[in-house]
Amino acid sequence: MTETAVPQSSQRFVHHGRAGELLAISLVNLLFKVLTLGVYHFWAKTRVRRYVWSQTSFAGERFEYTGQGRELLLGLLRALVWFVAPLVMLGAPVIIFAFLGTRENPPEFLEKFSMVVVFIPLLLVLAGYPYYLFLLGLARYGARRYRLGRTRWRGIRFALAGSAVSHGKKMLGYSILTAITFGIYFPYMRHHLTENLLNHTWFGDQRLSYGGRGGDLVGRYWGFVGLTIAFGIPWGFFVEPVLSGVVEELNRPGQGPPAIVIWLVTTAIGLLSYVPFAVAWLWFRAGELRYYIHQSSLANVRFTADFRTTHFIWLWISNAALVLVTLGLAYSWAAVRTARFFSDHLHLRGELDFSAIGQSPEEVLKAGEGLAEALDLGSI
Repeated sequence: MTETAVPQSSQRFVHHGRAGELLAISLVNLLFKVLTLGVYHFWAKTRVRRYVWSQTSFAGERFEYTGQGRELLLGLLRALVWFVAPLVMLGAPVIIFAFLGTRENPPEFLEKFSMVVVFIPLLLVLAGYPYYLFLLGLARYGARRYRLGRTRWRGIRFALAGSAVSHGKKMLGYSILTAITFGIYFPYMRHHLTENLLNHTWFGDQRLSYGGRGGDLVGRYWGFVGLTIAFGIPWGFFVEPVLSGVVEELNRPGQGPPAIVIWLVTTAIGLLSYVPFAVAWLWFRAGELRYYIHQSSLANVRFTADFRTTHFIWLWISNAALVLVTLGLAYSWAAVRTARFFSDHLHLRGELDFSAIGQSPEEVLKAGEGLAEALDLGSI
């Protein structure tokens, strides 16, 4: 192409994927996962990403995913050190204490050793949860860095600069502030973490800019709290007792439906208990996501999103129901629906000047998102 700018009228995202094509890929992936006892998981995820990326285009040009399955596997193996090191640090003193104790009077040693063992679960709780929060921030940053580094558009790659360790520390610090303020700091925490991610995101040598403020999300957050209470009180007093009665009736001894029917109904009722709270959270998430998008820009181009909250809620609720009811077979349909939804409702206002965009100087990672896999944060 000879032009250096994309006309404003053509700056839209389009998703060309089909659920049937992705289903075929998913079924082949499932077969290889079974044959390899799960080892093929990393290559399966890579195949799905390549399909979804390649079926998404902007201004007529499709995205490209260049990641490899072995990079995801290597990333997981490297991430194990974050779990092994704390266990060694915690277990080494116990082992040393036990070794030294063999030289003492066995009854006295056993008494001391039992006292030490009693405090180990307490130490795990006191130190383990903060450590998990730190790893959570670290994992999300690392996973995003890998995916962006392996994403290209028009041959120009995306990147995430900054420090994953720093993001993990922010996650821990902001979580503590949220806890000691009884949740009041929650919207500020999410704003600061998003700000750190977006302001370190690059397309080529052009940095994404985020200009939001945490205080702008406070009203939405308290609306979420209000909805949770409004849904929770009537649900707990009226709906929950009825659902519990149904479960008790099904489990009464004697003639009844088959065990699989009881399990399905009980599972469905259990999931229904979370629907009101899921709706309240998705209501908050829709407004929050639109705000983040509207406050982001790249050079002289601004991002906008025009999806409605009700459509956003329906997308996620219906996708979850489809995947659960079909035992995962509808995952491909849910993935294509999600990609198409955001492609249809995400727009750029302005013109991209390609003559002013160079390649990203950030180093391409050779190992991918291991912590995200270990903490079960994996996504497409």
